[in-house]
Amino acid sequence: MSSDLSASALHWTQHLLDSCGIVSRELVQQLSPFGWDELFPVLKQLEQWGVVTRGLLVEGVGTLQFARREGIEAVRRPLPARAGNAVTVLAATDPANPFGLAADWPAARGAGFARKSGSFLVLQHGRWRFWLENNGRHIVDLTAPPDEPDAAARDAELPAALRDVFRALLRQQKLSKIKIDRWNGAPIAESPVADVLKTLGAERDNRSFVIWPSGLR
Repeated sequence: MSSDLSASALHWTQHLLDSCGIVSRELVQQLSPFGWDELFPVLKQLEQWGVVTRGLLVEGVGTLQFARREGIEAVRRPLPARAGNAVTVLAATDPANPFGLAADWPAARGAGFARKSGSFLVLQHGRWRFWLENNGRHIVDLTAPPDEPDAAARDAELPAALRDVFRALLRQQKLSKIKIDRWNGAPIAESPVADVLKTLGAERDNRSFVIWPSGLR
């Protein structure tokens, strides 16, 4: 590899480390103009210099990954947990989200998983809870079927969980409102969650529901 190509490969390696936190073969194949065979020697050199550490950093992903030493604890640390039944809303494009790059998306019907702006993962109790597309226009409930043992408790948590999600989304995206068109692929007005949204202050807008910051309760 020429010195110019080496410098460019180093630049891309550092860019991937900074923007994604973890670098793996799959990530390189999707995002880098260089192949894994070209960036792997760069990662090995950075490892020898003490800049990065290699390992199986994402649980359930069996391929080799690299991350900066100073960020290794943050990579291994669980996503921020909050008290009670509060949720964690994570942008699909956030470097802390390994799905779609280092890990496969979960198996779920009706969810158009993609690392794109306006899409969000929602976790509760350390488990997948919702998938949001287009800043909440389509919401997919990723929980277990209704005959699961914890279904009753999960349904009881739904209003509080959605309230936390909407508040976080309004704050993070600096939105003036959230317009919801679909729930699990069905029109929101015809979905079983319609009454729950009304209790949260949602207003009907033709076949959509609108959540306003001032009306959220």
